Amino acid sequence: MSHARYALSDDEDESFQPTQTSSLDTERARVKSDEPTELPPWESEVKDEASRREDSNIIQLTHAWLNERGSPEILPWNAALIEGVMDQIAQQQSILDSLMPDASTSEEEHFRLNLVQLDVERAIWLLRSYLRARISKFLPESMRDMNDPAPGASGLNQAGGMSMLRD
Repeated sequence: MSHARYALSDDEDESFQPTQTSSLDTERARVKSDEPTELPPWESEVKDEASRREDSNIIQLTHAWLNERGSPEILPWNAALIEGVMDQIAQQQSILDSLMPDASTSEEEHFRLNLVQLDVERAIWLLRSYLRARISKFLPESMRDMNDPAPGASGLNQAGGMSMLRD
């Protein structure tokens, strides 16, 4: 039975309510009726102004990563953004390191810590991918410079340049 009602014909009753409830409906009602739980101290620290700044920095890093990948030339370096993201990663990692080994954390808090750890790993992946996109633009250019010797350079050819990279 579909829960979606697209149109009523003339003979259908508008007050029709399904009599069977699914376990999903029951779970939704239970979740809605639950009282909000008190946040643990570590989570309340994360939800403040720094959290909004972190989200902003990650969004800015995502835009920089997409722009860098889509641009044929290397774009200007945004040192403040990268330093901010690295500081946030270090701060979150230090919080995680101090709270993970604590035996008094409940299963729910441990689950939340795992979510924070996942978020840290996502930020690290994004930062690494951004840096790889920038580095990949340097490599073809430097390979071209090594393969095309300057006038007056002696003995450096394509094979010599490649052998230098292998060593």
